[in-house]
Amino acid sequence: MKLRTSAFIGICFTLLVNTSYASNRFGTTKSPAASPSSPNAVSALPGTATALAQLLAGPGVPISNATLTGDPSAAGTFSAGLPSIGIDSGVVLSSGRVADVAGPNSAPDTTTDFSTPGDADLDTILTTTTSFDAIVLEFDFVPQGNSTTFSYVFSSEEYNEYVNSSFNDVFAFYVNGVNCALVNGNPVSINSINNGNPFGSLPNSNPQFFVNNESGTLDTEMDGLTTPLQCTASVNPGVTNHIKLAIADADDTSLDSAVFIQAGSIGAPPAATNAMPVPTTGLWGLLLLGGGLFGLGLTAIQRRITRN
Repeated sequence: MKLRTSAFIGICFTLLVNTSYASNRFGTTKSPAASPSSPNAVSALPGTATALAQLLAGPGVPISNATLTGDPSAAGTFSAGLPSIGIDSGVVLSSGRVADVAGPNSAPDTTTDFSTPGDADLDTILTTTTSFDAIVLEFDFVPQGNSTTFSYVFSSEEYNEYVNSSFNDVFAFYVNGVNCALVNGNPVSINSINNGNPFGSLPNSNPQFFVNNESGTLDTEMDGLTTPLQCTASVNPGVTNHIKLAIADADDTSLDSAVFIQAGSIGAPPAATNAMPVPTTGLWGLLLLGGGLFGLGLTAIQRRITRN
């Protein structure tokens, strides 16, 4: 009898824990802001497929057959992003409303549940789970050169409490069917770029590319984001090539993720690396700042030696 009682208590405890864990995944719906919270706050507005594709391609790059799959409010343009995310303006795609990326960071679990499908290509990346609330921008373009470079920042409300879990929201950038959004050979996602759960603990993945924003230091709603990442893909010059950008929630529809892509990325050179926001939390920020000052000192000494 005691054994049965203990087993019953154990089952009840497990159900209680799982129910509590699930209830935290419903998230918070953010009220639309009347205006940006400060001059340094990133802001976003919805946009049409053709307008977004042309903005991404840049002037002088012909685009055609632009389509958006997903909720229209999940795709748009952003501006004033340089202080917060390291890219000034461009295209933003989100598994929630793009308007919600604006600061301040008022909730740790901002969510819009569109109840829309995921994406089959993203499901292939996730392998062990399913995507939901996908937003997909596709278009054809005609490049002049044999390669194209784009700069982007991946961000999410999944950070940091759902790092290394099945809620592995993911982003992909396919150029002629090949995903170019990779970090050390792995697709860009919550579990491939982070600094542990909780923040600063092990295991982590590529923490040098992660910026923690749980404290709201950066004026965007996202709890965590990457430094600006760059990708160069081979293309066929003078003929039609195809691009597909896709981002989605993983395993459920809660806690939004977003990706910011630099305007004119296809037709422009890569963004300057000094535009990357420096992680402002703990030892990482101090190490990066110290390393930068040391590098500047060495450069100055080398110049003096060269002149003499």
